[in-house]
Amino acid sequence: MSTIADFLILTQQLAEEHAREETLMRHLADEHGVAYDTILDQPRAGAIQQDPLLNELYDVQARCTLLEAILGKVRGGEETVTVVEDLPGVGPDLAAKLKGAGFDSPEKIAGAEAEELEAVSGVGPRKAAELQEAASAGRKEEAARV
Repeated sequence: MSTIADFLILTQQLAEEHAREETLMRHLADEHGVAYDTILDQPRAGAIQQDPLLNELYDVQARCTLLEAILGKVRGGEETVTVVEDLPGVGPDLAAKLKGAGFDSPEKIAGAEAEELEAVSGVGPRKAAELQEAASAGRKEEAARV
């Protein structure tokens, strides 16, 4: 990707994926009568876990993470991730939840057990794995430059 047009296309795709993520989460919350911010915390055996829209939501979140990682590389080259907010897929709300749970740095996220991350509101199994991968990747880039 070498042109501004490519960058703008990726940025637009990311905005569309985030809008789809929001729509899916609101639909699932309304349909199953649960709070929007707890949609991913629902018991795995419950009806919400059987809803095909949940898998679609996970797929959208994975695409968002990938697009954010690509855009991060374009913006900053080999910039090291040093704060939670810089991790792909972490917005202000999730960053606050992660920090509130004691995950106030990428290093703590990379070193956490998946179950610990899943205990944070809004973090399911896939999101936990994506967070750990992104946090570990940031650490590897830093180590490679030393």
